[in-house]
This record gives sequence, structure tokens and C-alpha cells, in this order.
Amino acid sequence: MFGEEVNSLAQIYPTQRVKKPRNRENRILKNEINQYLSVDMLTIYGMCKAADRGMVIENLRLLEKQGGKSGHWTAA
Repeated sequence: MFGEEVNSLAQIYPTQRVKKPRNRENRILKNEINQYLSVDMLTIYGMCKAADRGMVIENLRLLEKQGGKSGHWTAA
């Protein structure tokens, strides 16, 4: 394993449901989710760095959103 190139992937899919949030509360919640995801990815890095310190954390993005003024949205 060490010294070999290993292609692996970790995917994190958080889900948050809120009943009729106010606009300000909704923005705060979205920011908190992004912060938690970043911490989760750094935790995974910390656990795996013995195998590969050159790991890359990338593509933190929204895949799907439901509700709110703009309705339902899914990434292409």
C-alpha cells in the first residue's frame, strides 16, 4: 500500500430538514453545514494522512436543494 498510487474516494452527503425557516436562519444554517462538512473532510484527512499526505480535498458543492423561494434544484 505505501509507495503505491491508490485511487480512492470519500463522499459525504449531509441532509438537513427545516420546517419553514426564516431567511436569516436559513442562511446561518447553510453556512453551518458548509463549516461542518469542511471539518469532516479535514477529520478524514487526519485519519488517512499516514497512507498519503498528498491527498486532495476538492469539489465541496451543493448537489440538491429543495424548498425556499427558488424551489427544487439539482446539480447537472
